[in-house]
Amino acid sequence: MFKKEIRVIGIDDSPFNKFKDKKTLLVGVVMRGGSWIDGILSTKADVDGNDATKRISNMINKSKFKPQLQCIFLNGIAVGGFNVVDVKELSKQTKLPVITIIRKMPDIGNIKKTLIKIKKQQKIKLIEKAGNV
Repeated sequence: MFKKEIRVIGIDDSPFNKFKDKKTLLVGVVMRGGSWIDGILSTKADVDGNDATKRISNMINKSKFKPQLQCIFLNGIAVGGFNVVDVKELSKQTKLPVITIIRKMPDIGNIKKTLIKIKKQQKIKLIEKAGNV
């Protein structure tokens, strides 16, 4: 059970045009309890790239909020299309637990087929490494 007013950060990516945009904006909202926004952080990550874990960990570790954070919430494990976050590595780099929230169950089989088709099959290992969905 969480204390009433611990600080957590929730991170999500912004909308992007997969045919035109090279980068997508990542926004982290630092919340105290469920009622107070203490701050907003941002960084950019490559669309369909490999830098999400590094970008997010740097954003958090360089933040003035880092010493107070108790947990990281992610909206899924990919940002900017198929820029997959290595959840375990993010936790290791930030020394914080990472919780992923998924609103709708993804079709993992279809995702794997797509990754193979676009020659990004190395990302399948990151998805599997994140654990059961």
